[in-house]
Amino acid sequence: MACKSELLPVGFPHHAWRTEVTSTTYVPDETTNMWGRPVYEEHVICHKHEICDRCGAIRDERDCICDLAVGEQCAIRLECLRATAAAESPRR
Repeated sequence: MACKSELLPVGFPHHAWRTEVTSTTYVPDETTNMWGRPVYEEHVICHKHEICDRCGAIRDERDCICDLAVGEQCAIRLECLRATAAAESPRR
């Protein structure tokens, strides 16, 4: 299905964008606290893009980084992990 809306002689794109995570990984990070002591944390990095549900167009590829607690609750990231686990599970 095309995402063009005709208004007079001009066509305007009208997409239905949905954000999707294509890959995700954990990254260790070392910062310092206010006393200069090292603090070891883990962050989540996700590679995202937006995809149109109607025509399949892709736009706005970007990466985001979150604290581990936020990344473990991100609905978009969890959907990516479920899809990856389902694709990797052996079929019987």
